[in-house]
Amino acid sequence: MSVISVNEFFGITAAGFWREVLAGPPGAEIAAALEGQTQTPVDPSHWPRIISGIAERAKGLFDVEIATLIISGWRNYRELIEYTIADRHNPRDTQFVPLGKHTVQVEYSPFFEVLFSSKPLGKIVFDVWFSFDLEGFVLTIQNAKLLKARTGPCTAKGKITYQGYTLIEKPPTRITLPGMIDLGSGVALSRGDEAAL
Repeated sequence: MSVISVNEFFGITAAGFWREVLAGPPGAEIAAALEGQTQTPVDPSHWPRIISGIAERAKGLFDVEIATLIISGWRNYRELIEYTIADRHNPRDTQFVPLGKHTVQVEYSPFFEVLFSSKPLGKIVFDVWFSFDLEGFVLTIQNAKLLKARTGPCTAKGKITYQGYTLIEKPPTRITLPGMIDLGSGVALSRGDEAAL
């Protein structure tokens, strides 16, 4: 089973999506933000080409697996703090932790540097927000690390914004995850007061 990406969730796998979005107000905002950052003078006739280049790069920026985002949310999940405390759980023991119905929210800000004629113009930062409603997941934890996750039903909603502009938003949508997510050597859980959820 293939793993769904952020691009696929929003249905923005085609390059035309970003060209269309950036042809509107967000493109003008990005150009203005870059003009404010850059020390390199740019002839106004070059901005359409620069914005087109940004549209091409944006495709790869959101090629992130949804499962990776869920796991990043669990790293800080308050219910899992106790599995980082050695005097409650022997770190060598393998724990199988069933999670009831719960919600994980994830925010992250992918960015890239923009160059023109090999000179830096500035940084473009997008904001991505997701909320995942999950049920029936079972986590395998050892030595304060997530090793595996047996998945269950998942409903997700999310949006991508730039400087207050909502570029795309998707309402709650049921998605299918692989039955088992293997995290190899594991993903460390946040400890104690690092956990925020």
